[in-house]
Amino acid sequence: MLENDEKKYLLRTLLIAGIMSIVSLLVDYRISLGIVIGTLASLVNYGLLTLQMTMIVLNQQMNVIRFAIGYLIRFACLFIPLLFAVYRPEICNVWAVFVALMLFKVVMYVEGIRKKVL
Repeated sequence: MLENDEKKYLLRTLLIAGIMSIVSLLVDYRISLGIVIGTLASLVNYGLLTLQMTMIVLNQQMNVIRFAIGYLIRFACLFIPLLFAVYRPEICNVWAVFVALMLFKVVMYVEGIRKKVL
């Protein structure tokens, strides 16, 4: 189950992505679609990472083959939306996908810095 901080990061990311998507919808639908695709891919990547690390901690041992396969799947979650945006720019914007992929990490870093400062 998600901890309080993780839920807060998730909700803030979804809120920021939703606002960015609605505002960018007024400019161009491709930017909005890129933000949605990138945000979903980022959250799937984070969910898989959390699941993988939880399994490693619970088993108290690491299977290298299983870890490598999980790593490749998580890498594909980040790579496929970018590749799609590069090859199909008439459908979604590559820069919007990139920004949305980084959004969850930026939220986590800003919250971490805010906790240290305040």
